[in-house]
Amino acid sequence: MEDPAVTFAQRFIGAETLPARMSELDVQQFFSLSKHDISGVCERFRDDRRVAAAIQLLFLRASGRPMDRFATVPKVLLRSVCEASGSLSVSIASLRSLYERRQTLYEHQAWARMYLGLGDLDEVQLQKLEQVLAVAALEAAHPDDLVRTARIWLYSRRIIIPGSRRIADWARKAFDATEAAMAATIEAAIGKAALRQAIDWAYAPSPATSGSHLEWLKTPPQRNAPSTTVDTLEKIRALKTLGVHNWAMDSIALEQCDRIFWTVAL
Repeated sequence: MEDPAVTFAQRFIGAETLPARMSELDVQQFFSLSKHDISGVCERFRDDRRVAAAIQLLFLRASGRPMDRFATVPKVLLRSVCEASGSLSVSIASLRSLYERRQTLYEHQAWARMYLGLGDLDEVQLQKLEQVLAVAALEAAHPDDLVRTARIWLYSRRIIIPGSRRIADWARKAFDATEAAMAATIEAAIGKAALRQAIDWAYAPSPATSGSHLEWLKTPPQRNAPSTTVDTLEKIRALKTLGVHNWAMDSIALEQCDRIFWTVAL
């Protein structure tokens, strides 16, 4: 189980836009300008550009990726940045208007990256990331778990987090490779003929229900019903007839077994 404190601290990593709402605690913990930040912004930008540049800096530091547009800026954050930088109150509309000139956006992004010391992902780092995802995929329940792993890995190494599509592709590649390896492991452990027999049996009509054997196995026991024990023992006997108790599945991680279970259950 994940540590809630860790999850809280990492929840902005990989974000592409600011949230519509933000608490005072969020601003204090993740979007607060230090004296050094304010000095850097004021030295580099004139008055009418400082708020936008400061927000770009704060977002990049919290998320690990640049913000391409001001879709929304929480009022509590905007007020905090204006007060900290000594700027007059700025509207979201004026920030959006400022970034209509793309060159201004690129200048702010480039400065924030340089100020924070962040770099782009190179080929060597990508290979390391793919290795990390390959290992993480052994225990991942869903590709989204690997997306999160990739983002945190990149963030912790001060590497700019790429767009969601690229990371999703890397995660899916690692996940699919593990799925294929798991399928091969299952086939090797059970045997191709026994596996085919089990699959055919699972989808064959069950005399106990109007559905298949698989649907029969998925039927939950009735609480306090006299037939519960009889039904459960009947299911166990059916599975033992298939030789399930002899299947050597120890090499498959528990998380992967859970993944198979929920895929079948749903």
